[in-house]
Amino acid sequence: MDQEENQQEEDTERTQINVLAVQAITSLVLSAMTIPVAGNPAVSCLEQQPRNKALKALDTRFGRKLSVIRGIVEQEIQAMVSKRDNIATHHLYQAWDPVPSLSPAMTGALISHEKLLLQINTEREIGDMDYKLGQVSIHSIWLGNNITPLREEEWGEDEEDENDIPAPSSPPTSPVNTRKHRAGV
Repeated sequence: MDQEENQQEEDTERTQINVLAVQAITSLVLSAMTIPVAGNPAVSCLEQQPRNKALKALDTRFGRKLSVIRGIVEQEIQAMVSKRDNIATHHLYQAWDPVPSLSPAMTGALISHEKLLLQINTEREIGDMDYKLGQVSIHSIWLGNNITPLREEEWGEDEEDENDIPAPSSPPTSPVNTRKHRAGV
């Protein structure tokens, strides 16, 4: 009986040691991936890789004009988001950002517009399922490609040469320029 208790205690200790080792390695890896802000590791942030590489076209005259326009749009987005206080977001899109930058030169400063749209996912807001920037509805895709959904009355209507195909269970889509539409039917 004493051996069984000793065995259980050893198993428990082994498990606790493994958990501590995993926690220590995870903490070490995460701390190695952070970039210190103003020399204070308590406010360090994780390194972010931009999703898109810098475009060479932005160095042209037209690209510089687009960059100025993009900066204006991003400042407007910042202003809109800073007015909302009840939406939890996963990105640093609040216009005034005193927490990550505690140095006197950076306190209360606007986030640079190069960090906004190119380095974070502006399309996602936690708990909100509305369409965001860069997202479009399927209806706008249909409209852009001249595709219209079939009405329920048309689901059973097939052309004479397509009678052997079973009717689909979900509403199909039909391009506007099909034989039916070209023939004027």
